[in-house]
Amino acid sequence: SAMLPPVSRFYLNENHRGDDALQAKLAAADRSRGDVGIMHAGNEATERGGFSLYVPEYYDGSEPMALVVALHGGSGHGRSFLWSWLKDARSRGVIVASPSSREGTWSLMGPDLDSGSLRAIVERVCEHWRVDESRLLLTGMSDGGTFSYLAGLPSDSPFTHLAPIAASFHPMLLEMVDRDRLEGLPIYLTHGALDWMFDIEVARTARDAFTATGADLTYREIDDLSHTYPREENDRILDWLLASPKATDLGLAKSHSFRPSLRRSARHRKGDFLRLVAADVHLRRCRLGHRLVERGHVRRGEVGLEGVLVLPAFGDAQLIRIVEFHRKGVVFAARFRAAGRFHGGNGFLHGGNVLGGRMNADDKYKHWCSSPVCIFVRAPCC
Repeated sequence: SAMLPPVSRFYLNENHRGDDALQAKLAAADRSRGDVGIMHAGNEATERGGFSLYVPEYYDGSEPMALVVALHGGSGHGRSFLWSWLKDARSRGVIVASPSSREGTWSLMGPDLDSGSLRAIVERVCEHWRVDESRLLLTGMSDGGTFSYLAGLPSDSPFTHLAPIAASFHPMLLEMVDRDRLEGLPIYLTHGALDWMFDIEVARTARDAFTATGADLTYREIDDLSHTYPREENDRILDWLLASPKATDLGLAKSHSFRPSLRRSARHRKGDFLRLVAADVHLRRCRLGHRLVERGHVRRGEVGLEGVLVLPAFGDAQLIRIVEFHRKGVVFAARFRAAGRFHGGNGFLHGGNVLGGRMNADDKYKHWCSSPVCIFVRAPCC
């Protein structure tokens, strides 16, 4: 399209088609490069679970770009939904990843098949392109908007900003979310007053609930919008995303994601409690466990950090020790009180959830193994 200026201008947001500097950047871009433009990873129209990616043609790595992960609606596909964001991303210098759910829609009920894929996409994009990690936006339409809550609100989520559109919501969702995560979390909530699938009162309930938690909420109620995607809202969402203060500008007073929280924790004094979730260990640049091992403060296989293990299903449990840090998680030993007695054993923490552990032989075992979990450990170093 850069060879045909009228075509190139068509694939820009209308508000930016008169930007001569942008036109010049696009005309000068090297179109032969394999790391810019539209790319697909296991995301043919007949495939599920892959993603499509757009990197602006003028990307050169000199400046980090924000990342938008955009989730399609029910029965949709990431390959086609990418086009909902392409003009705006091309105009504003933003990378967009558009994944496809593993099944016909996102994992709103039953086992979570999709959150891990979203984390992997963020990690993969950050490894290959220079990304502004203080501006990682998760957005989506309808079922995709609803799943942006489910995947974006947990404390181990890599996303710094959320923008659900025409999404469903129930206040009980916030009962399972860390209040520290919600406080100050930037959320841009968009809903149509004429929505026939999720009544506008759903969005107003979400607005009131997030406001009460202290989230940094921007609420957009569009009078003439039904249950459809308002593409013209993208430019406003990017205004909001790109204008947000960077995590470093916040003085780390609030933890919008695990990243600033981890950097702050790494400077705690010996004896202080650190909040440790699996994402802190296995995601890029956030390997607290490995850092402690490499610095000689603890030895691999003999970590021995004591603290508190938080299991919502059972309340606080005593963390006996962290046995070992792996690249993808933490092996730990703990005991907890349930049904009036203590149970003990080993577990494996990955992605904020306990995936395994032989705590006891009754039905509590399965419940325990699927519980969201956080570990608080005493700092062994400065």
